[in-house]
Amino acid sequence: MVGRLVAWVAEKRDSIRVHWVYQNHLKGRDWIKYIPCANSSWVWRRICKVKQDIAHGFVDRDWVVQPTRYTPAGCYEWFREARPPVHWSKVVWNDWAVPKHQFLGWLVAHEALNKVNKLVQYVLEVDDKFLMCGQSEECLSHLFFECQ
Repeated sequence: MVGRLVAWVAEKRDSIRVHWVYQNHLKGRDWIKYIPCANSSWVWRRICKVKQDIAHGFVDRDWVVQPTRYTPAGCYEWFREARPPVHWSKVVWNDWAVPKHQFLGWLVAHEALNKVNKLVQYVLEVDDKFLMCGQSEECLSHLFFECQ
């Protein structure tokens, strides 16, 4: 959302906030090249940090990323690294699941559950057999699909 103020200043939007920034901070200097003073407030330094992060999205004071008008959602999509959709997302993130079960499903999908084989990795002396059946080592596929 701070990016919206940064975009307004870059576009020289007719706003009291933008006029205040130009009067009190920029004082005739170029906004894209502006670096705040060391004794500036932490809020102003944070705004300038956001400006530095998104500055390469502007060319000649215009936002050049899709959508061509700056929006926080568009900026978020621009920053986010593109990842292919995952096949399990609709199963885990749905309207009927309890949040606790959604989180557990997310951990399962990322193979991040704390299992016995994780304890074995930390050189703890434990039996790595599945406690319920004792037949196979404890893993997600055995836990959810193979165990009798």
